[in-house]
Amino acid sequence: LLSVPESFSEIYSFAFRINLEAPKKILDKDAALTLWDLLLPGQRYPLMKAFVDYLVSRSDITFISRDLWNQVRLFVTTMDEDLSKFDEDGAWPVVIDDFVQATKEK
Repeated sequence: LLSVPESFSEIYSFAFRINLEAPKKILDKDAALTLWDLLLPGQRYPLMKAFVDYLVSRSDITFISRDLWNQVRLFVTTMDEDLSKFDEDGAWPVVIDDFVQATKEK
């Protein structure tokens, strides 16, 4: 099921919803990191490992919004490893913009 794009999209969205603690509409960062490890493993999506490391280093980020959750999937499944396709004028969440900037500065 995870290899079928339509099924994966549904499962990915469901994983966010099922792990919310009512009445919250945001996901705890640690829960998101665990779910990403299962759904978007770094072996298959090389940018994911770097993104997770970046999030772990950011103690000011303690939760993941639904928008960021959805955009991370799009980002790591469509972006090339060297980030050459990244459009700085695109509508990515700030956390992704910051990750790209930090990665390019390294």
